[in-house]
Amino acid sequence: MSNRIILSFVSGEQMYRNFLTVDKTTALSYQVNVETTSVFSNDPQRVFVETENYITEETGLLTGNGGDIVGFLKVTNQSWANMSSTTAHDFPTTFPADWPEIEIAPFAIGLNDGVRNFASMAIGLLATFSRGNITISSSSTADAPIINPAFLTHPHDLILAITASKFARHLTSTSSLHSAIIEEVIPGPAVRTDAEIIVYLRGSMATFYHASCTCKMGRRNDSMAVVDSKARVIGITGLQVVDASVFPFSVPGQPQATVYMLAEKIAEVVMGDAQIVVVCRSLGR
Repeated sequence: MSNRIILSFVSGEQMYRNFLTVDKTTALSYQVNVETTSVFSNDPQRVFVETENYITEETGLLTGNGGDIVGFLKVTNQSWANMSSTTAHDFPTTFPADWPEIEIAPFAIGLNDGVRNFASMAIGLLATFSRGNITISSSSTADAPIINPAFLTHPHDLILAITASKFARHLTSTSSLHSAIIEEVIPGPAVRTDAEIIVYLRGSMATFYHASCTCKMGRRNDSMAVVDSKARVIGITGLQVVDASVFPFSVPGQPQATVYMLAEKIAEVVMGDAQIVVVCRSLGR
């Protein structure tokens, strides 16, 4: 079968991505009064010092990657109360009750200027309504595909992004964090209204990797399904897809464990099918 037919069939129309606000690798960035990995830019010699500390003492800045804590959070009831009735209705009726909508990831990085220390708060959206797509640009596999991530194209995602941004700012104002913060530098205190936040988010939104769902697993009578429950491409013999592209929807968090589970499950399916073939051949069927 030609590449043209296969690629035309497996052209993802429901691409999910976990995405977050990113401006020079971060969302909300703050000047802080504690040492962060900014020191590596401020003083290149610190790289050698910290490397030695880590190798000999297992201490210092290199004992962590600067992003050791990630939170998967539910939107508060108060936040839902401030949303439109349509938005407040569609989230709980679309996603399970225990599904987190927001990911918050603090990082010991930021807008380095060679002098000050910075830290940041990345904002991820985990319950999104925007759907991107990926399709072929020609019948040649040498030509790059056409990818449309469609970030923030659904109004519900805009509302969730604003809510997440305000929540992240709320966290930085708590007593446990505020004492370490000197000032917000990205996007800065001038960005306050919903309209201003949206302008900033649209200009800084980027993928958090984990593109998925372009080869949706589903029933054979589902026009959007590409593979069946055994990851077999519908309509093509001898071809299976085993990665995050077959998820029918994006998992609310990092997908690594789910990909492992999928791979182990399909490996069992493949081995089971192989054993059936061997038995049938031994019986002369």
